Amino acid sequence: MLTIYPMRAGEELARDLEVAAGDEVICIKKRILADSTPVIYSIDYLPRALFGNRDFTRIDLSGDVFGILERECHQQISSNVAHLKASCGDESIRAAMRLAPGEAMLLLDEVCFNRLCHPVMRSLSYYTNFFDFSILRKLL
Repeated sequence: MLTIYPMRAGEELARDLEVAAGDEVICIKKRILADSTPVIYSIDYLPRALFGNRDFTRIDLSGDVFGILERECHQQISSNVAHLKASCGDESIRAAMRLAPGEAMLLLDEVCFNRLCHPVMRSLSYYTNFFDFSILRKLL
């Protein structure tokens, strides 16, 4: 499943991407499967300005979003700020992911920055319990 469409940035998205509210962004929604089981649902927002005057509908945006940023926008991600939290997702995400009632997902909500520390993407990635994440915390 892949959905791509332009939209106008609301206040929060505009703040995260350091664009003006109302500026156009490209929204890319993907569902990723393991065999036939949905395991990740991602929503990526890219400022339309990154594509210059090119018609984004003529660009293959189906692949890895980091590769798209490098290949099509000449932007390399060098850092990100990520927040992890539990989420039930909205009804469309729940349906796409075939979740049981009450089943939550892990949401990785991040803003990605280029080498000049300018935000070039906001990404929401919903992970099912197919994954087992571990965190190593080291005390200094």
